[in-house]
Parts: sequence; C-alpha cells; structure tokens
Amino acid sequence: MSFFGHRVSTDGSYAVESHVLDREIGMVEGRVFVELVARIRDNRAFDSLPELKEQIGADIAAAKEMLNKML
Repeated sequence: MSFFGHRVSTDGSYAVESHVLDREIGMVEGRVFVELVARIRDNRAFDSLPELKEQIGADIAAAKEMLNKML
C-alpha cells in the first residue's frame, strides 16, 4: 500500500511511502519497483491521530480486499 502526498494531519511535509502488507521482507539492496494497481481514496486531514490510525486500518482492509479479488 502506498501514499503519495502532503501529510496534512501531521507535519505537512510531502511524502512517498510504500508498505508491504502481511510479509516481512527485511533489508533490500538495489532497486525496488512498486506497481500501482488501484486508488483507494483522496488525501484528507484528520482531527486526531487516533482517527487517522483508524482510517489507515480501513485503507489496509480495502487494499487487501482489492488485491484478493485480483488474484
């Protein structure tokens, strides 16, 4: 699952983050390629960190559901 955008709920900085779900991959040397397959939602500000964490949990569930349908 990846995020591209400004962290509007925390420090406002621009970030590109990719997370591997349900696997421990350890340290990777060299190039890593990320394939984007679907968009889950637009970026938005949250009123609290717990609210943001709850949304991230929902995003992870949505990403897993989308990927399971593709396999």
